[in-house]
Amino acid sequence: MAVSITAKLDSAAFRRELYRNAEQWPKAVDLTIKTMARRAPVIVARTAAQSYNIAQGRLNPRNKRARGSVSLSGGLTDLTLTYTGPKLPITDFKGLKPRAPRKRPYTITGQVVRGQTSKVGHWSTPGSEGGRYSANSPWMNVPGVPGPVMRLGSTLGNTMRALSVPQMVGSVRHEAAMMEELQQTMASELERQLARFGIV
Repeated sequence: MAVSITAKLDSAAFRRELYRNAEQWPKAVDLTIKTMARRAPVIVARTAAQSYNIAQGRLNPRNKRARGSVSLSGGLTDLTLTYTGPKLPITDFKGLKPRAPRKRPYTITGQVVRGQTSKVGHWSTPGSEGGRYSANSPWMNVPGVPGPVMRLGSTLGNTMRALSVPQMVGSVRHEAAMMEELQQTMASELERQLARFGIV
């Protein structure tokens, strides 16, 4: 899955100011873009983590613990971050209960969106839900396997997955706040770089 996030500045005002300083502005712009390449993924991750029950580092593909990738394109008037990546295992999210098998029947609950706990699986005595090797079991915890899995006939499937990083960073839950912070950060950084060259 992929999603693109674009931050924009007032291109008309931007061009008028820079054309008056044709020799120095390319350096200021280049430095601003390089700074945003570092700061923008952090801003996006921090904002998205306020909506989802997951560590901020898991939403920043520049972090070793994250999954997926992010690339930047465009310039100051249309800086675009493109995120790609698969759905994350539900074990990447906080608050999964219980996380390990139990000897008595249990219900597995999880919280992907902050403040919204949901039932994601359960386990009952073998044979009570269609037989020991029915077509599909509920999502359940299995010894030695991380997170809830589903038995498919006599074999086990993969760990249950929830949302992808692109889905979370591109959510309307925090889109307005994220865009505002990105644009303010980019404008402030441009002003700082221009001031370094005596342009503003």
